[in-house]
Amino acid sequence: MVTRVKRPKGELIRIVRTPDGGVCCDPSGRRNGRGAYLSVEPGCVQKALSRGILSHQLGVSIDPVQAEDLIVQVERERRARMTGSPG
Repeated sequence: MVTRVKRPKGELIRIVRTPDGGVCCDPSGRRNGRGAYLSVEPGCVQKALSRGILSHQLGVSIDPVQAEDLIVQVERERRARMTGSPG
């Protein structure tokens, strides 16, 4: 979405809009709600947030607190994938 590079689904992380209008990282890819896929590359989620791409794709306004929490969640998942341990 941000990099516009096609990747296998396993190299992407799903970000989901929850029914209450929040956003969260969905490592399993199975959580209910509208989703968008991002690369787990460092900085990718920050770019998607700063450019308004995630807000647009998910159809929800993402406030700064939600954005910071999402960045932490994605970074945690990125580290877990690098080490092969659960998030």
